[in-house]
Amino acid sequence: MKRRRSQAKRKPTTDYAVGYGHPPAWTRFRPGQSGNAKGRPKGARNAVSMARDALERTIDVAGNGTHRKMTVREVAYQRLAEKAVSGDMKALNFLLTLENEQHQPGFDQSDAHTSTDRALEIVQAFLERQRAGKGEKQ
Repeated sequence: MKRRRSQAKRKPTTDYAVGYGHPPAWTRFRPGQSGNAKGRPKGARNAVSMARDALERTIDVAGNGTHRKMTVREVAYQRLAEKAVSGDMKALNFLLTLENEQHQPGFDQSDAHTSTDRALEIVQAFLERQRAGKGEKQ
């Protein structure tokens, strides 16, 4: 069994300035020795891949007396839409932002303008209904 000597007992073998970017010779890695011997484990996952897998997982959803299999992403979008319909302005804003970020291949720019105009009309009508409802309560 090898015994390791502490670094404090080792003597420098060369006479050169030790400082930033010039470590002492006795503390450097030996030839063939790595500073990260084990390295990154194979199959290590990052946050993006874990989030994608979590959103693409299928779950059973009960609704209207039936059971369906849906992805977590689909269920989240449905709940977001339900909140937007019930009057949550942040949910509506976020849902419209998500819709506008989706650029499908072969999407015509003229369609984009008409759908954006239609979305603005829908939002304005929604806001007018909200204002009218608040005016009646006061």
